[in-house]
Amino acid sequence: MSSSSASGANFSHREEMLVLEFFSLGIQYYFSARFAAFAGFIPISGNLAHHAVEMCLKGHLSRTMTEEQLRRSNHNLTGLWFAFKNTASDPNLDVHDETITEVSSFEDIRYPQKIISNGMAASINVGRRVAGGPGAVSGSNPPFYGLNLGEVDGLMKDICLAARIDPVFYTQGFRPEAKRALLDANVDSVFWTGQ
Repeated sequence: MSSSSASGANFSHREEMLVLEFFSLGIQYYFSARFAAFAGFIPISGNLAHHAVEMCLKGHLSRTMTEEQLRRSNHNLTGLWFAFKNTASDPNLDVHDETITEVSSFEDIRYPQKIISNGMAASINVGRRVAGGPGAVSGSNPPFYGLNLGEVDGLMKDICLAARIDPVFYTQGFRPEAKRALLDANVDSVFWTGQ
C-alpha cells in the first residue's frame, strides 16, 4: 500500500495505521458476514455486513477526515457513503446506493429492543438482487430487512478499488476455513484471495 494519497499528500504513521486497521477490521467483518449469511444467521449477517462497509468507508475517509470527525459520524452509513463517493469521484459507485440503504437498515436492529417492539421480517439472498426481490422495505409492518449478499460482494469490491486497497494484502494470512467462506456464490472471490 502506498504511503501517499491520490492527491500526493503524505500520511503520518498514525494515519496510515488507521487506514490499515479500518480495512483489516472491515474485511474480517465482511468474511464473517458471508459466513453468517450462509449459516442463515439473520439479522447478524446484516449487522456484520453493516460493520464491514462502515469500517472500510471509514478507512478511506480517515485519509481526509480527522479522528474526531470519524467518531462523530457514528454508524451513519448513508452519510459515510455520500462522503466516500465525494472523495472517490467515481460516478459508477451510484449503482450501490440501494445496497447501502438495505445494509444501513440493519443498524436499526443492532439491539433487540426494536425487534421486540416492532417485529421483524427478513430474508437473505446469497446472489445478486432480483428485480422485485427482497430488499429493505420502508413502512412495511412488521419492518422488512433484506440482505442481498451478492450486492454486498460487489459493493465491498468497489470500495476497495476506489480506495486503491489491495485486499490480498489483508487476506493472505487468513486460514483456509476463512477463505472458504468467501468462495460460495461469489463471482469476485479471486479479487479477495488472489487465487
